[in-house]
Amino acid sequence: MNKKEIVFKLTFWLSILLYIISLCFSGYSTPNSNEDNLGYLLVLFGWSEVFTEGAGYVWLANPLLWYSWITIRNTYRSFLFGSLSMVLASTFMFSNKIMPIETCGSWLESMDCSPVFIISKNSGYYLWLFSSIIITAGNLHRMKFNGAGK
Repeated sequence: MNKKEIVFKLTFWLSILLYIISLCFSGYSTPNSNEDNLGYLLVLFGWSEVFTEGAGYVWLANPLLWYSWITIRNTYRSFLFGSLSMVLASTFMFSNKIMPIETCGSWLESMDCSPVFIISKNSGYYLWLFSSIIITAGNLHRMKFNGAGK
């Protein structure tokens, strides 16, 4: 195994490690939640907020990142999905509202189901974002030295 391939494997595993670590930290804070928006809860239940008002669409960066890892043997495809994940995840940085997972409760209840303001992005978000950045950079490095299709 040459040096370039070792660098790529390190970026691949570092990306996965950062993602796993991000699941243990809070992704963001809202006025009512403080630090309870843990990454693993956001990954498990965030899909339900994708088509709601606010920044729920950012959750779609997760399957893009996963697909980037799965297609790692095809550098171009992995780079494409990693890049899309990185761009989509970075849009959350500019979001100021999100629909919290626990807000609406049951459809029988008459609770206010409006998005809330995001008061801060926390370490879980940045670890998740860096995971996408690192896999994209690793694929870019690999494409530079090995060619796009390999």
